[in-house]
Amino acid sequence: MQYSLNIKKPPLLCLILLISFPSVSTVLISPALPAISDYFHVSNGYTQQLITIFIIGYALGQLIYSPFANRFGRKIAIYLGISLYLLSCLICLIGIYSYNLQIILIGRLLMALGSSVGMIISFTIIHDFYPPDKARPIVGYTVLAYAFMPAAAITLGGYITTHLSWIYCFYFYLLYGIVILITSTYLPETLQNKNIHALKIKALLLSYYNAFSTRRLMLFALIYGLMAAFIYIIASAAPFIGIDEIGLTPAHYGALLLIPYSGQFIGALLAGRISETLSAYQVMFIGYFCIAFGVISMFICFLLHWVNAFSLIVPMVFIMIGLPMNYSSASVMALVGYEDKATGSAIMSFITMSVALAATFILTVLPNENPLVMPSLFIAVLILAMFTFWHAAKSFSDK
Repeated sequence: MQYSLNIKKPPLLCLILLISFPSVSTVLISPALPAISDYFHVSNGYTQQLITIFIIGYALGQLIYSPFANRFGRKIAIYLGISLYLLSCLICLIGIYSYNLQIILIGRLLMALGSSVGMIISFTIIHDFYPPDKARPIVGYTVLAYAFMPAAAITLGGYITTHLSWIYCFYFYLLYGIVILITSTYLPETLQNKNIHALKIKALLLSYYNAFSTRRLMLFALIYGLMAAFIYIIASAAPFIGIDEIGLTPAHYGALLLIPYSGQFIGALLAGRISETLSAYQVMFIGYFCIAFGVISMFICFLLHWVNAFSLIVPMVFIMIGLPMNYSSASVMALVGYEDKATGSAIMSFITMSVALAATFILTVLPNENPLVMPSLFIAVLILAMFTFWHAAKSFSDK
């Protein structure tokens, strides 16, 4: 496959902003969940549906854009997703001012469908342009988007909720969509040959069947999804522990979450740097060690009823350091040798968000008034992730 395209290099900053599009859209309202629950007089579990339904749309959105990207180009797919996102922001605002949470949920679903273009097209552009040995460090650096941008979004969401109102979070969503639209114009079109059959149902189903039949893609996509599950469990459960259980204000909670997300920033930098010298499995093993240390530490603290800001935040630092080391390697290993990068990226992202959806759904049906639920779910996810990693390492070389 040809990787060196006669086009300009994709700006790394634009890729980071685009890949962060769905994650920022997910977590900005995370510190506002208790306030939204009080405003509409609904349970915590019902309010968490604002995260859960977003993940549903996020997962489904992964299957929409790859055929458009293969037929019309990567940038057309980006503009389509952003347009849907901007429309969804207006629907959410209508729901707010009509005091109708169901309309907001519909808006969040459409918001997810629109913003989900960010992850799939970012990975597609990277794998279009770079060969595998160059893509892994680039992916490692773009995973910075999972560190700085969501951290900034949570901090901003907490500040807005405390000092203005949670309603203004949705005005920020609208502004953020416009910014993404402008920055996306600087990305190059990396599609070399348009597939005129990409939108035909038979060809589309065949491409998805081939992707789901590729064992390597499935295994590493599952690993990526299990890592993403940690992020969405934190987004759904941690605000109620920090704000309701510990007594932090939304602004203080959002500010404190900068600490663990700075750990993810460090982990992303380390992943990008050490990926140049270590193998993919070596990088992933280091990541698993960091995650396990953080998960076990939090579980022991909460089991001993030592639930405070320190026991919540510090273990999350180690978890966040380990996650990017798995993101960067798993995403590249999944697509090595797979020719249809757009469809491969779509299926990988679909599996990622389906796993995250399953984790957050389990969270909504568990008694989330008990802080021990979150680290217990972390342990279950970690065990499954390590088993999948062991199975992948036995089956495929990382050379």
